[in-house]
Amino acid sequence: MTAEITNAFEGVTRAVSATNEASLLAHTAMALEDSSQAEKAGRPQFSPGKASEAPSFQIPAHFAPRSEKGNLPKEAASLIEAFGRSHETLLKENENEVANLARQRESEKLTGEQFGKKLRDLANRNVAEYGKRQEKLSDDLIQIGNARPETQNAIVMAYEKVSNFFNQVWSKVADFFSGLINRFLEYFQKVKQFFQDLTRGIESVYSMA
Repeated sequence: MTAEITNAFEGVTRAVSATNEASLLAHTAMALEDSSQAEKAGRPQFSPGKASEAPSFQIPAHFAPRSEKGNLPKEAASLIEAFGRSHETLLKENENEVANLARQRESEKLTGEQFGKKLRDLANRNVAEYGKRQEKLSDDLIQIGNARPETQNAIVMAYEKVSNFFNQVWSKVADFFSGLINRFLEYFQKVKQFFQDLTRGIESVYSMA
């Protein structure tokens, strides 16, 4: 019976990982394909007068990765916390790289085509990095759950919430990249604000966890 429970636990956890990674991959591919098609169609850039119109991105509160506090082992909670902090670091790296690329594009050191390619490459790296980090968290949580079967339900619920949450975060990044490629004048001054908003959102939802 214990083996059956463990197998089911691992199956659910793996399914969550696969579903979220596939979802992010599909969303990113769609966003980047839209930006590529717009470039090929020669969609005109927006005028400088609209530079202040770029949308503000906020993370909805219901994406908070709140854990099921009752049976969630401390070591599992610590892993989930570290997972979130690692994404903050990755977002900061994205902020620096994208800000540098935007400066080069604004000064015409990069053509629109070169700029778009570099952002698409970065978006694809983000998806790959997300998948690696999510798989590592899944493996580590499975080990904890196998050792303590009574905690498996709480672990799966917490893992699903945090996984869904960061799927939303990186989907927003892909959407922002698409906007930055196609509406550069509208978006380029908002790069730091965008990434800082996401980082603050992560900090706020983890403080509520």
